[in-house]
Amino acid sequence: MSSLKVVQLLPELNTGGVERGATDLSTELVKRGHSSYLISNGGIFEEEVTRNGGVHIKIPIHKKSIQHYFLPISYLQYINKLIPILFMSDLDFLH
Repeated sequence: MSSLKVVQLLPELNTGGVERGATDLSTELVKRGHSSYLISNGGIFEEEVTRNGGVHIKIPIHKKSIQHYFLPISYLQYINKLIPILFMSDLDFLH
């Protein structure tokens, strides 16, 4: 089986079922020889993800207010970081 590239997007990596599941999935993917990327605002599981071979990319995607949809200039740096990851030609899964 060929290696997969999996990207998971979630608001933060703090305590919770989704966060724990994303961290565990990342660890298992890496153990099986796949590439795992987590994009979030960070949190307590961030170190565990990277320690176990996953890649964490810190982008403040946890903001949900209407003002953030108008993208101030400071957010352009995050968009420029996010777009190449989401459109990797060999990306297998985005969740």
